[in-house]
Amino acid sequence: MHSKGLYILALLLLVGLAQSVDTAGGNVTNLALRSDFTNSTRWDGIYGDVVLGAATAYSHTVTGNNVTLINVVAGNPPCAYTSISIHIIAFNASAVTLPLSAGNLTLLDSFIGNGSQNASATFANTSTFVLNSGTYAGVPTTYTFANNSTSVDFRMGYLNDAANNLVFVTEVVSDKPNWNGSTSDYQIMLPNNGSAIGYNITSDVVYTCPGPGPGPGPSGGNVHRLYVNPIDTIQVKTGVTFGLPVTVKNTGDYTEHNIVVSISTCPSGFSCGSTSISQLTKGQTDSVTFPITAGNAGEYVVRVCATSTSTSNCRDFIVKVLPECTTDADCPTTDYCDSGTCKPKKPANVTCTNGAQCKSGECVGGICVLCTSNGDCAASESCSSGSCVQVPCACGTVGNHVCLPYACCADSQCGRDEFCIAKKCAEKEIALLIVEGVPIEGKDVLVRVENNKGEPIPFATITTDDGQTLTADGNGYATVRVPYDGLLHASADGYPQTGLLLDVINMGFFVTEKSIYVGVPTKVRLIDSKGKPIADAVITIDGKTYKTDANGEVWITFDKEGKKTLVGEKHNYIISNGEITVLAGERPACGFPVLLSVFWFLPPDVWSLWVFAGLFALVNIAIYTRRKREGRKLRALIYFLLPLMLAIPDTCIFTICSMINVVILQFLIELLIIIRNKLLHHYKKRRLLDLMSWENEKG
Repeated sequence: MHSKGLYILALLLLVGLAQSVDTAGGNVTNLALRSDFTNSTRWDGIYGDVVLGAATAYSHTVTGNNVTLINVVAGNPPCAYTSISIHIIAFNASAVTLPLSAGNLTLLDSFIGNGSQNASATFANTSTFVLNSGTYAGVPTTYTFANNSTSVDFRMGYLNDAANNLVFVTEVVSDKPNWNGSTSDYQIMLPNNGSAIGYNITSDVVYTCPGPGPGPGPSGGNVHRLYVNPIDTIQVKTGVTFGLPVTVKNTGDYTEHNIVVSISTCPSGFSCGSTSISQLTKGQTDSVTFPITAGNAGEYVVRVCATSTSTSNCRDFIVKVLPECTTDADCPTTDYCDSGTCKPKKPANVTCTNGAQCKSGECVGGICVLCTSNGDCAASESCSSGSCVQVPCACGTVGNHVCLPYACCADSQCGRDEFCIAKKCAEKEIALLIVEGVPIEGKDVLVRVENNKGEPIPFATITTDDGQTLTADGNGYATVRVPYDGLLHASADGYPQTGLLLDVINMGFFVTEKSIYVGVPTKVRLIDSKGKPIADAVITIDGKTYKTDANGEVWITFDKEGKKTLVGEKHNYIISNGEITVLAGERPACGFPVLLSVFWFLPPDVWSLWVFAGLFALVNIAIYTRRKREGRKLRALIYFLLPLMLAIPDTCIFTICSMINVVILQFLIELLIIIRNKLLHHYKKRRLLDLMSWENEKG
């Protein structure tokens, strides 16, 4: 409201009184809301519309010379009522203390304390008010001024509660012309005592619900009747579209068809949609929603109606349209709040009243500027003549509004043996990379020699520990045969030598005995190309798996003859399959010679070992006795037959399989002694001849 154009309380001329009291605005009269009286310091006016919904309590502080719009939500009856009356009650206490009684005008005049603005002459009538708390007759009554004339529409009464608090009540009417020429449902006058006085404002709803059964219509018959449920107060920002929920019930006695649900009069600036319900049978309820776009900021009482071909029912509700913004914080960061509307912030060199209106946040001398100091600019900018400009920085990074140079931006800015990498000088390095192929021992892979800038080094030298020496091509590529140990070296002029250790996949092979028999434990070995054992490898044969020990060995006993395939697996090894043939037969008794495992003897053939051992023993005895000649035959018999006697029990190592080797060793020893003796005899004979020849020459 404008400070000089407030619609204020005034005192009007009371016609018919023999005596009048002059006031600044006229004589003491009926209470009135007028625009041409500005000196009613002890009274405020309140007016507005009343809708049904969730009952709401309000408050107002009377400061005098004020008119306030308060739209009231009164409690909706819990039924499709057949009659209803509503009153607005205002009282200067936290609660009303019952019972109520007709107001004491002397008490009211004493409260106001201003003879020129008292109310004794104003509440010149009396009437009866029917409230939920009771029926009150003889209540001092007046009619507030409306539509620029005396009106009987807005009846207002004055009561006191049991604690002598002031209680004012006004009857609610429907859309009657009010004090400013518009329409409202109520208007009421509230006084103070020269100081601000707070009032609580509530609604009082008296209603009648229909009895059981359909009940007769006005003429005694059945009726068509719809009922629109109350709608809660809706709060929305201007320009926002919301869905209006409406619930309609058929409270009549007939099925209603083609029910149109719409806003009866769309407020100015609003956009109102509508919807329909195809039919509602008796007692049926349906809910629908249709769109409304809010207009300008303000509080609006909107009426929604449900209309069929036979009947209609309407319901008022309140829409509080808030401005798009009240502070800059309500707007996007790119906007500012201007009279309730978010507007884009202004660029530089445009008039402003404060920094919030400027994109830069700086308003200097009524003009938007981009900056007043470096701190107003981005870290990469500096403030120059009110504008933020990029800090020049060809080789560096800008921080805190200054250029922080890099160590280098080109190789020429570094030493002879350095590159400029990631804006820093770094020593030249050489790298050797596999670009194609898998590093399998003995297979070829394609490698590339490059520097630490990722550039190829042409004609670099590549060597391996197995004797390969290669020269890379002009693009740094070379094909290398993967060595056993996987170690490659690369060198080039101006670079330190580098090495690359490949994760080589080596080759593996099976080594088995030449003859393998069923039931005989057989040693199987896994070795690599260098003959080194492959430990912890998994060997699979006939569906069974075995794991090699630290020597790459595993012992396997076969229970069936035939060809077998040995399959080996270990990470980073390619192991060739092994093929063996398992022979049938009994377990061999032993090998001959045992230490060399050259021959195999099965149990049925062990007798031959005894024959061979006996023959060799006899030969040994013969050689020995011939060599000694003197009576040492008994010693010879014991010495050469002892291994055979030890083998007779066939226990521990003393078996024919081992003792035959002793006999053979004895034979070999005897042969060596004979050879030695022959050589010694020949030497002595030669020595004697030489001596005799020397003596002959001397003699």
